[in-house]
Amino acid sequence: MQDVLIDRDRFIKSVADRIQSMAAILIPETKVPLDFHNTLQQKVAELGGEFGFRGVREYPVYSAEVGVEGLADVAWMARRRLTSVFEIDSSPRAKSVLKLIALDAPFRFWVYYGHSHYLSMLRSIDKNDVINVIRLRNVYF
Repeated sequence: MQDVLIDRDRFIKSVADRIQSMAAILIPETKVPLDFHNTLQQKVAELGGEFGFRGVREYPVYSAEVGVEGLADVAWMARRRLTSVFEIDSSPRAKSVLKLIALDAPFRFWVYYGHSHYLSMLRSIDKNDVINVIRLRNVYF
């Protein structure tokens, strides 16, 4: 994991590129929005192995400080340490952004494939600019 922390930008770009490639394959194969989400969630969890991490789906989130609880779509673990966390959404969901902020992970990704404007909502919540947005385009159901 130390190499990942040294070359953050390259790691973030690699993760984003791989997720965008996976999504591009899934888009024509998927006709139901929930199937797209769940399949992408599974593939992102599996992708962790390519980077040397163990992928976990439905990772628990609870933060009284941030005021959020629920499940993050995917977490990548190195041993027992959280390294990356992912939320996957088709609409701008403040709760997803809050879950990413609540978790203490070096890398926080919001995979967004909706068509609504999301930046103002994201910026109003993510004041420290800790979330990396992976914007998937051309996803229509």
